[in-house]
Amino acid sequence: MLQTWKKTPTNIRLLRKALLNARPVLNQVRKSGYIFVFNLPVRLANLPGTLANYMFLRICHAIAAGRKHPLESTQAAEALASSLGPGVAQIEEAKKRSKSDTNALSYPESVAARAHDGGWSHKIRLYRDGLATGKWEKSIDTLVALQSLSQQNERQRRRSSSNAGLFDNGLKDVFQAPVTIIWGARDVAISRPICIDGVGDYFARGSQMVVVERAGHWCPQEKGGREVFEEVVAWAVGGERGWKGLKGVLGEKFPDEGVKVVVER
Repeated sequence: MLQTWKKTPTNIRLLRKALLNARPVLNQVRKSGYIFVFNLPVRLANLPGTLANYMFLRICHAIAAGRKHPLESTQAAEALASSLGPGVAQIEEAKKRSKSDTNALSYPESVAARAHDGGWSHKIRLYRDGLATGKWEKSIDTLVALQSLSQQNERQRRRSSSNAGLFDNGLKDVFQAPVTIIWGARDVAISRPICIDGVGDYFARGSQMVVVERAGHWCPQEKGGREVFEEVVAWAVGGERGWKGLKGVLGEKFPDEGVKVVVER
């Protein structure tokens, strides 16, 4: 549309429409700005982790809790402890206890090595070392596990409906095994039109997507989201059996809490 506007630059209406159509993309770029920070040179990328008494983490915790200002007192301390883990003082104390008491537990060296920055440099490696963008090389064990999963769900996939035709494999790079996605609708880092809408087109048969209206980016840890994850995992470990299906299970457990299976295949 912008290409068309270039040919008629006086058409303001066309430019406005093009910008409106691009708004979801621009919104996602704004939300993903932190990724740029994480990919700065190491010294600069590590600054947000400890700067101003962990202010970056405090802001993240406030957003997760739906607050406009950083958390305070006990709530703030518990949130930081969950993100940073044990500090140097706690690690040294545990080490001394373990020397005098053989039954006392201590922290492994890997925990002590990252205590100086609360593990920040390790956390951002997800964005720096290509884990999120690198090619996934499947091991023999993974291939065997996927094949076993495929055989276990063959009957269910045959019964389930599909948007693809009989001889149509659907879009390129679709999931090759059933998958369940759980997403918190209050996510501050993921834009639904860009990252969520249309994901069902890539589902293998027997897949579904669950939306938790009251949860956000930290859905597995948030109250409301955590309980949904537990139910979904229990359903999966139980063999995904039962005539009710996952939609029936969640509808029974969370009738009025905004938990919905929005995509099924």
